Formats: sequence, structure tokens, C-alpha cells
Amino acid sequence: MSKSKGFIIGLVIVVAIAVIGFSCVIFLGSAAVYKRGIHVGIDFVVNCLPEPIRRGIAFATMIFLLLFNAWLTWLGWIYAVASWDKPPSLLCIPYFFVNIPICLGFGSM
Repeated sequence: MSKSKGFIIGLVIVVAIAVIGFSCVIFLGSAAVYKRGIHVGIDFVVNCLPEPIRRGIAFATMIFLLLFNAWLTWLGWIYAVASWDKPPSLLCIPYFFVNIPICLGFGSM
């Protein structure tokens, strides 16, 4: 194998590792930020409302987010399981491990 071919294969492996890392950082990182309550929020309209209405909106929002995240967790699991048979990259691991952070990220929110 020539040096240039080895360099290209090494570059492709680095890109594959970067894709896995990017997937983990985006989905698992967004779950961690949400758990700590430091997501950016624009709630100036809700803050102008009376307290009982604010509590009602907060409760409705929590129910909506619970259902939406459960649905996205389910879809992420279906997507990850469907990618188990996808031909592996140069890392010789199934794409399941690239796609499973979607399910884990939404499931942990």
C-alpha cells in the first residue's frame, strides 16, 4: 500500500469517528443541557400572564414534551435497529452505534 492510500484511509476513519462523536455530542449533550435547565428559552410572554395561567401552560408544555420525546425515542429506536444491517464503515461497526444516540438523547430528556 502506498503512503497516499494509507493517508486517505486514515482520513476516512477519522471522518467516521467524527460523525459518531458529533451524533453523541448533539443528542446526549442536548439532553444534559435540558436536564440542567440551561437551554435558551424565550418566556417573556408567559411571564406577563397571571400565576395560575402560567402553571397551566407549564403543565401543558411538560405533557407535550413528555409525549413528543417518547415518540422521538421510539422513532430513534426504530431507526437505529433498522440500521443494524447497513454495511459497516471502515471502523467495522454497524451504523446502529452511530444512530443509537438519537434514541438515548431523546429518551433521557
